[in-house]
Amino acid sequence: MQKAKQMWNKAGIAIVLSALISAQAFGDDILVTSADIDGDTRWTSDNTYILTEVVYVEDGETLTIDPGTVIKGQPGTGAETKALVIAPGGKIFANGTPSHPIIMTAEEDDVFDPWDMGMFDRGKWGGLILLGKAPLNSPIGNTPITDSIEGLPVGDPRNVFGGDDENDSSGVLRFVSVRHAGSRIAPNNEVNGVTFGGVGRGTVVEYVETYATADDGFEFFGGTVDTRYLVSAFNDDDAFDYDQGFRGRGQFWLCILEPGAHDLAGEHDGDVNTFDLEPYAIPTIYNATYIGAGATGGTGNIFNIRDGAGAKYYNSVFTDFGVGGIRIDDTSVPRLEAGDLDFRGNLFWGFGGGNTVDNLNVLNAEVLFTDASRDNQIVDPMLRGISREEEVSLDPRPAAESPALTAGFDYPENDDFFIPVDYKGAFGSDLWINGWTYLSQREFTPLQGENVIEVSNADVVGDVVWTMENTYVLTEVVYVEDGETLTIEPGTVIKGKPGTGAETKALVVAPGGKIFANGTAVNPIIMTAEEDDILDPFDMDLFDRGKWGGLILLGRAPLNSPIGNSPITDSIEGLPVGDPRNVFGGDDENDSSGVLRYVSVRHAGSRIAPNNEVNGVTFGGVGRGTIVEYVETYGTADDGFEFFGGTVDTKYLVSAFNDDDAFDYDQGFSGRGQFWFSILEPGAHDLAGEHDGDVNTFDLEPYAIPTIYNATYVGSGATSGTGNVFNIRDGAGAKYYNSIFTDFGVGGIRIDDTSVPRLNAGDLDFQDNIWWGFGGGNTAENLNVLNAEVLFSEDSRDNDIVDPMLNNISREDFFELDPRPGMDSPAWETDRNPSDSFFTAVDYKGAFGSHNWAADWTYLQEIGVLTGAGGYKPMTMSSGPEVGSVELSVMAGTDEITISFMSQSGVSYQLMMKDELSGDWTEVESMTGTGAMMSFTHDTTAPQGYFRVVAQ
Repeated sequence: MQKAKQMWNKAGIAIVLSALISAQAFGDDILVTSADIDGDTRWTSDNTYILTEVVYVEDGETLTIDPGTVIKGQPGTGAETKALVIAPGGKIFANGTPSHPIIMTAEEDDVFDPWDMGMFDRGKWGGLILLGKAPLNSPIGNTPITDSIEGLPVGDPRNVFGGDDENDSSGVLRFVSVRHAGSRIAPNNEVNGVTFGGVGRGTVVEYVETYATADDGFEFFGGTVDTRYLVSAFNDDDAFDYDQGFRGRGQFWLCILEPGAHDLAGEHDGDVNTFDLEPYAIPTIYNATYIGAGATGGTGNIFNIRDGAGAKYYNSVFTDFGVGGIRIDDTSVPRLEAGDLDFRGNLFWGFGGGNTVDNLNVLNAEVLFTDASRDNQIVDPMLRGISREEEVSLDPRPAAESPALTAGFDYPENDDFFIPVDYKGAFGSDLWINGWTYLSQREFTPLQGENVIEVSNADVVGDVVWTMENTYVLTEVVYVEDGETLTIEPGTVIKGKPGTGAETKALVVAPGGKIFANGTAVNPIIMTAEEDDILDPFDMDLFDRGKWGGLILLGRAPLNSPIGNSPITDSIEGLPVGDPRNVFGGDDENDSSGVLRYVSVRHAGSRIAPNNEVNGVTFGGVGRGTIVEYVETYGTADDGFEFFGGTVDTKYLVSAFNDDDAFDYDQGFSGRGQFWFSILEPGAHDLAGEHDGDVNTFDLEPYAIPTIYNATYVGSGATSGTGNVFNIRDGAGAKYYNSIFTDFGVGGIRIDDTSVPRLNAGDLDFQDNIWWGFGGGNTAENLNVLNAEVLFSEDSRDNDIVDPMLNNISREDFFELDPRPGMDSPAWETDRNPSDSFFTAVDYKGAFGSHNWAADWTYLQEIGVLTGAGGYKPMTMSSGPEVGSVELSVMAGTDEITISFMSQSGVSYQLMMKDELSGDWTEVESMTGTGAMMSFTHDTTAPQGYFRVVAQ
């Protein structure tokens, strides 16, 4: 399989193809007709599929489209229009990913040259149409109501949509970019970019872009489909259009318009008959950002709401429109009076007709701006950049001082669709349009890692922020020292220079330092080797390792060894002994080192000395106040993750193709873990878990007894591997529940004699797990490598030797690794539900259920090993203890003031100060809550100012 191809930038300089299109369209051009869709059909990324007519996925048929696949429509108008139609009862599973989006475009579009088409070329083919069986409100006359979709011939039953199933599913659209669509069927009748006709809420739609359509970007004809992360860019009619009783939910919608086209963001209609038919068209939209065609160049308003339609918009940003705000036709005034037409918590600014209530009230909308309880503000949202030129200046995120960075209208209770966020508009710190959209490919948006900044330890002083526009190259071991913080924006790239021994480069968070690495599923934070071109996922070999050091977090949580000091401390493996920044451990179980979320650590593990390499991610005495979730280590020359003591809790860890152990712990580690996944490869050491206790007498407390639920450990192959699953020794315990262990070359569990006391005490416990695919045999005798017989002979433990029926195991880059259990898998049965509030109660064994939480953000997926199928945007993410309000009590003394409050266990509190109201806050002191009263004491003989206490 060819891995890379060159494209040309606008200056004519050859550059390496971006990850966005690096693995697609290398095979044949395949001409497609409807006859080619028969039963279950799969389109793969090594071909380009060219629509030669209106191609239907008919009732009972499915079309699965692999990540990175390109679909093109031949040109034609009228009866010669080409489109892809999912008929009612048919299903599309278009599971793209951020690095491998599915592209639907015109036949003439060379996807390897983003500038071969005109910036606003439209109407070059039809578009994508999904039809379902969810309710409509018109036309009247039949029950349930059905209609023929706009733009296709009336009379063909495949074009008839609507019904009575609100939960109908047309499949999945994820990371799909639809470009240059909108062929004209007849005057004023063009196909939309994406059309939804009676589509039900069982359909998954997120991260979908329409670019330069000759009609609407998205149009919803009735139905109940819910959508998130939609991009409507430079389309000719309306950005978002709905009618016929559409009642779906939406969040994170972006539109940007251009002066040469129609420039209405929302045309919202009700029904086509009497304007008073139920169900009313009342979608609910949170967190939209609608950018018009320019305050000086545009000619339109934001909204035209008519024909009995309602509309609910909350916590949104509307800006840069040529005329005014909201026009509510008389036909929709009843919906306004009934509360079905509601705008709250929104920001309006940048209107050519004036930033006034009179201008925003185009017709009948005055109450939306004069009713103060609605909190619709006319204020500059201070977006980072609005641009309609290919100059990397379109950045719709709010700037640091923006009023959009405040919480708005409350999110609905007991509604698991909406993701509560503390900002208005479609963006916080994450530029989620980066990478997968045509907007990004054509360089409207900032380029990831465009500027290279070399970093030494001296460059991290105080509170430092690293941003996605830069690549930060570590030139030495760089420390975040006691009292310092390093905040890393989503999508930021950190690279380590090569070097071994004393020349090893690494990022170390010392005890008392904090890292806030809050990546996202679309824009993970990447830590990798200097030689790694992140725009080309195939420039490194699949199993390249040891190219730089790694990430090390050190804290002040307890260890059990080495003995001799109190509290116990130690110097971290892989760094020089004697440097106090490398000393970890203490007595604070709730110590916080900050946040790691959506972080991918690649090609790490430089050798310090023989048999002494840095791990991918090392935790030394890290406390449970630290948040660690969605973290990957890929291709490390030592362990993927190693825990030296501490109490840190972790979720959603991926350890892929690391050379020593996938998960290693010792020195009394007692954290909790859930949803841990590992996969090994035959050319490396292949032990999933090396679990040690202490380094002295093997009987020191606290014992190493972590508790792990829902692990899936895949070995290096039943026929090619040489290892067991576990080696448990040196007084260690281990508790594994609801997990899957499979595809190992030899056997199961080896418990050294030093850990037998933990087994006898119940601290070494395996229950409700599945074991299968062992080269030495799928028998209790083989799984008991040493001292583990009772774990398999005692029926009450329910360790079943049975095939977990995972969808597929693969270690090659063909998007075929799918560690989710199949439909008939025994992994869907479990009677064990954890009572601890940290753990998420799920109805399956192993790290995965039906959702593939590793699909979007990992290198394992980006390089093409892991499938994109089953990817999803999590509804919620754990964020450590829920932080309640803080009631402060202040007592003034002669020389000091004491600020007291009741703390929450695990919550971090900072005393902040500034000299004057307009100044910047600086941290004076911090501590971690214990659940008891705590206080800050400050010397009042020093210069004074303003104080606050921040809880997080």
